[in-house]
Amino acid sequence: MNLRLRRAVLVLAGLAAGAALAEVAARFASATPAEELLFRAPAGALMGLYSPDATLLNLPTPGYTGTLAAPGYRVDVAIDARGLRVAPDAPATAAGAPVWLAVGDSFTLSLQVDAADTFESRVGAALGIAMLNAGVDGYSTWQSTERARRLDPVVGSEGVLLTYFLGNDLTDDEVYPMLASAGPPPGGRTAGDAGAPPPGTQGAPPPGTQGAPPPGTPGAPPPGAPGAPPSGAPGTPPPGVPKGSAPGGAGSMGFVESLLFRHSRLYGYVRVARARADLDRPDNPETNKFRGELLTFTKPGAARLSQLVSGSQRAVEALRDQTRTHGDHLMVAVAPPSFAVSPKRAADTLGTFGLTEPDVDAPRREILAMLARSGVAACDLTPGLVAAESAGKHPYLRFDGHWTPAGHAVVADAIVACMRREGWR
Repeated sequence: MNLRLRRAVLVLAGLAAGAALAEVAARFASATPAEELLFRAPAGALMGLYSPDATLLNLPTPGYTGTLAAPGYRVDVAIDARGLRVAPDAPATAAGAPVWLAVGDSFTLSLQVDAADTFESRVGAALGIAMLNAGVDGYSTWQSTERARRLDPVVGSEGVLLTYFLGNDLTDDEVYPMLASAGPPPGGRTAGDAGAPPPGTQGAPPPGTQGAPPPGTPGAPPPGAPGAPPSGAPGTPPPGVPKGSAPGGAGSMGFVESLLFRHSRLYGYVRVARARADLDRPDNPETNKFRGELLTFTKPGAARLSQLVSGSQRAVEALRDQTRTHGDHLMVAVAPPSFAVSPKRAADTLGTFGLTEPDVDAPRREILAMLARSGVAACDLTPGLVAAESAGKHPYLRFDGHWTPAGHAVVADAIVACMRREGWR
C-alpha cells in the first residue's frame, strides 16, 4: 500500500471513528427546545398506509403491512381487513367480551410502539375487553365521529374512547371542514397532523366556518346554512395544511438520508438545527402552522382558545349524540403534548416560535370544562404523565412527541381507572 493510500485510509478511519463518537454523544445529549416539532417525524410516514376516502379524506389501507422506523423506535405495522391496527401475535380476546372502539389521531393509532404495547392493548387486557385501535394519523374529532359511525355495525361496539390531543385537535376540528370541501387528495395522505393559523392571518378559515362539520358527517348543517363550509371551496387547503403526501416523506428521501432519518440521533440534531434556522423565513408555512397551534397555550391566545373550544364542542357533541343513538358509552381521554408536562420545556418551546406569557394548562382546563358542560365522561391524562416525567420515566419520545411504551402504560392505567370510575367494567 503506497503512502497516499495509507493516508487516505487513515483519514477515512478517523472520520468514521469521529462520526461514531459523535453519534454516541448525541444519544446522551439533552433535549433541545421544540425538537419534537422541528424534527418532523411524520416525514418518515409509511407510503401506502392510507387510501383516499371521499368524506374522511384518508383511511388505513386494509391488509397493509410495513415497518416504521425513526430515532427511538422500529415498529412493524399491520392493518386488518376492517382497517384497524392489530397485533398479529396477540392472544385472542375471550368470546363475548365487550368491544370498544378507540378513535382519534396519531396518539390513538400509536405507530411509534408495537401494537401489543399500546394503551388499547393494555386497557383491553386489564379490563377483559376488546379495545380496537381505529386511530388514523391527523384525524379531527369530526373524522373520528364518522369513523366510529361506520365501524359500529361492523364490530358491534358498546363504547367509544376518543383520545383528544390538546396539541392540535383544536385546530384540526377547525380545518377539517375546509379539507373535506376540497375532497380527498390523490393517493390519500401520509402521517401528519394539520394545524391552522390564527384568524386574520394568511390561510385562516373564512369567518363563520370555524369548527363547522363538513357535509355528510353527523351534525353537519345543510349546504348554504349558517356555519356550513362555502360551496365550491377551492381544492387547495390553507398554507401550512398538507394536501397529498406529507412533504419530505420517506419515499421522497434519498437512500442515505432515509437511513439516517431512521437510525441516527446525530442526524436528528442536524435536522432540528436546520429546521430551526428556517423558522424566520417569511415563506415558511411551518412557522405559521406551529404558532397557530401553540398560541392557545399562552395568555394572549385566550380569545383564540375560546373560539376553537366552541368548534370542538360542536364536534364532540355530534359524537356524543351519535353514541347515544347507538346505545354506546363515550369517554374522551384528554392528552397533553410533550412540552406541557414540563414547565421549562413549555417555556422553551413557546419561545422558539416567538410566543410569550405561557398559560400551558389553559387548553386542558377549557376542554375539561367543555366536556363537563356537554355531559361527556372525561379522562384527564395529564396528572399521570406529569408524574411519570418528574420520576424520570420518559413517557414521551425524543424527536417525535408521541408516547413511549412507558407513556402508554401510564395512559392505560389512567383510562382503566376512569372506566372503572364510570362503572363500565
